[in-house]
Amino acid sequence: VTASAPILVSDITPNSALAYPGGGMTFSAAFVGTLPISYQWQADTGGGATNIPYATNSSLTLGNLQPVNSGSYTLLASNSIGGPVSSGAAQLTVLPLPAFANAMMQDNPVGYWRLNETNSIAGGNLTAVDMTGNYNGVYGSAAVDGIAGPEPASGFLGFEPSNTAAQFTNGGTNSFVTIPPLNLNTNTVTIATWIYPIGTPGSYCGLASCRSEAEASGLDFTLNGQLGYTWNQGAPNTWRWDSFLFPPLNQWSFVALVISPASAIIYLCNTNGVQSATNAIAHTAEAFNATMLIGGDTADGGNGDRTFNGIMDEVAVFNSSLNQEQVLNLYFNGVAAPPNATAPTASPSTNLFVGDSVVLSELALGVFPFQYQWETNGVVLPGATNNSLALANLTLADSGNYSVIISDSLGVGAGLCAHQS
Repeated sequence: VTASAPILVSDITPNSALAYPGGGMTFSAAFVGTLPISYQWQADTGGGATNIPYATNSSLTLGNLQPVNSGSYTLLASNSIGGPVSSGAAQLTVLPLPAFANAMMQDNPVGYWRLNETNSIAGGNLTAVDMTGNYNGVYGSAAVDGIAGPEPASGFLGFEPSNTAAQFTNGGTNSFVTIPPLNLNTNTVTIATWIYPIGTPGSYCGLASCRSEAEASGLDFTLNGQLGYTWNQGAPNTWRWDSFLFPPLNQWSFVALVISPASAIIYLCNTNGVQSATNAIAHTAEAFNATMLIGGDTADGGNGDRTFNGIMDEVAVFNSSLNQEQVLNLYFNGVAAPPNATAPTASPSTNLFVGDSVVLSELALGVFPFQYQWETNGVVLPGATNNSLALANLTLADSGNYSVIISDSLGVGAGLCAHQS
């Protein structure tokens, strides 16, 4: 056999790739020649080509990608005869986060699992990347990744066109994602996710559930496909509480559980509208010092009876109680519709006397930032471009209908009228 320096026989694949923050990418190339061949990957992300530490195989896997990883990637090969011989350059572009994921990150989650992995999970060791970089999970061997999630083609404009999700199967073992202990130790918690039930969910199946010998907490279903939750160390007045919120089957819904010291609120948002239910009882701190299951609950002993039968996407846990505006803004960032407006509120009242003062305020939900323009009786009020309008020393001429036009990058929404008299 003739000795030779490394010869490139298969250039880098893919040679051009797009990715989103938190995702992954694998590049590979092939050389032949006198063995052994040593390899070194290099990256040029704007400051010239530099060696990537420990990247010394013929393939390169990058995880938890960020915009700073955009650039060109090459593979150098050397042996005792010669080198280094370079491959061609592969281009990687990490795009900005889509609207929904960006909104999630702005609310500072403790952990956020997009569940957009697409590699094989057969070995039960595929990583479910945590966008915060803190709590990477692991797919169970019977879960399925790469399933179509909320995406623009199905009306969810706040996601990337190739957005994927994870599917779990009730009654199957290891059909969930395992998350390491979050150690929250608080009674201000929010759990949010998109779900797509396939068939009526099994009784008490988990969506995001943490259970130890002493504690039980999380978002789940109760009976007959009704959303529920468990808290206060598994107290019956949490898991037996009726929310009367039933996510429709075979349809994406955004759901959230918000725990605060004085209440628990569950939200259900989809094309049918926005609903919520409140359990007004005291809630104590939960440790979250055991593993959390996405799509399951360890209370079934591993037989899968409490595994969610359906698809889940974009699971996040916050160590704060998100308010209604924050929760609904997440949903409206997902559907990426023009601003959703409510009727302006007046403080102290809409029934006033000459000489009084009043402040009108508007709550807009959607994709930040918003632009505002107040009107009275259909006439634009110059300079009235904030989310509130202060009127002082009122006269009879100030009586009328006040409304606000709200716009963002996705369109225009008209606020409802407030009548001032």
